[in-house]
Amino acid sequence: MEDKSQLKSPREYYNKGLSKRKPFEDRAEDFAEVTIPALFRRSGSSGGDRLKDKYVQSLGAKLVKNLSSKITLTLVPPSASGFKLSPDLRSLQKLTGGNPDLLAQVNQEMSAGTDLINKQIEAQDIRKHVFTLIDHQNVIGACIMEKVPNKGIKIHGLRSIVVTLDDVGEAYEMCVYEKLKKLPPELIGLVEEKEEYELYTMCVRDENDVWTVYQELEDIIVGDIKTYKGMECPFSYQGMIWNIGEDYHRPFVEDYYGSLNSYNVLSKVLTQGAIIASKSLLFVDERGGRTRKADVANSENGDVIDGRADDVTSLQLNKNFDFQVPMQTRAEYRQELEEAFLAKNSITRQAERVTAEEIREMAKELENSMAGVYATISNRITKQIVVWIMAELKLKFKTISVDVITGLNALGLSNEIAKLDGFLTRLGQMGKITWVKDAEIVNRYAMGYGINTVNLIKTPNEVQQEAKAQQQAIAQQQLVQSGADSLGKSAGQAIVQQGGQQ
Repeated sequence: MEDKSQLKSPREYYNKGLSKRKPFEDRAEDFAEVTIPALFRRSGSSGGDRLKDKYVQSLGAKLVKNLSSKITLTLVPPSASGFKLSPDLRSLQKLTGGNPDLLAQVNQEMSAGTDLINKQIEAQDIRKHVFTLIDHQNVIGACIMEKVPNKGIKIHGLRSIVVTLDDVGEAYEMCVYEKLKKLPPELIGLVEEKEEYELYTMCVRDENDVWTVYQELEDIIVGDIKTYKGMECPFSYQGMIWNIGEDYHRPFVEDYYGSLNSYNVLSKVLTQGAIIASKSLLFVDERGGRTRKADVANSENGDVIDGRADDVTSLQLNKNFDFQVPMQTRAEYRQELEEAFLAKNSITRQAERVTAEEIREMAKELENSMAGVYATISNRITKQIVVWIMAELKLKFKTISVDVITGLNALGLSNEIAKLDGFLTRLGQMGKITWVKDAEIVNRYAMGYGINTVNLIKTPNEVQQEAKAQQQAIAQQQLVQSGADSLGKSAGQAIVQQGGQQ
């Protein structure tokens, strides 16, 4: 165990990094103000603060929620697998030696493992937390995702984290700050009991990709010092867009902040103008003595009173033409924003279950529109979740090295099935269908449809044994039939001979 006295103080590291984090906080406050204010309120605000009158539109929130929903649906889809397990071909060949029965067994284990992981994703209710994570990445830009053992994940926002990134934007030092009313069971009794505790969790990665994780509570390093290999570390820094040399990632919203802010300003102008224009005021000219203000004010609808209609006028601003310009400009901003946030060309139907094909088309749309950002976050998020669950389940596949494939490569299996259909059709037309291995065809179709093949598909050896048994049964039946025919023929000849003798 590493000497605790030699460890870097998490609290000191955290406090030292606040100055570098501050500019990203300030921008996140501006971004949240025109999208989802509750996601990142102004510094110093609390849950008891009243909403300000500047919140005059909800389009920003609608756009972000729509985009987050689409990304989440493709990362952890409810009706399909957002990943696939791909075995290392060299180790697979070494293990199986090309034996079709062993290959079929490995494929079944991969299929069963994928099914088990997806069931854990559902059981731990991970999807809703991934939605929150994507909201943070879209609006704020950076956060830390923590795996709670067997209980899903939780998100630590920008205001509670400090990180240090390497030259490719990956964190090699992370610190998470938490204010707790109740301590975790493993830390109870280590410090004096209080109403509120400040807990700092430090994660440091070395050159061998090994993470060291430890905690500081009330200026004391507490608990065990734990080490994790690579992505098995329970804390994972997540970001959307990174520029070389910057301290944190930036959000998707930042690229469209100008249009969002302008839309917000124009909405405020039009809203205030509509309120003013809707105010109803009557003016009565009493100088002629023909119409009295009191009579107009106190009269009921349909009453007949003394006076002249020309003495009564109403307030009219005559600003309709002036409002046309901001209305048209705002409509243009709305159209641009809806296109940028994929709110207009939606693929999904309004249905309880979305098909796997719709999810794949949505992933293509995201990849094309977000210029490669989707592929990056799908690899970081989905792969990280799968690795965590595999570690919890202690899921390993003998001596085979397995890679987790995410994004379009995982969701694009329908294309593989379509290609396989076309290939087999062409072979059939050429009369070469016998060149294809039946077992491999069955396995590839099962993998393409995401089917758990355990106890479902026969092994090649079982198929051969059944075919052999069937051939033997047919041969036996033919032998019996041949014997019966021979016996009948002999009997017929005997009768003929006996008749001739008579």
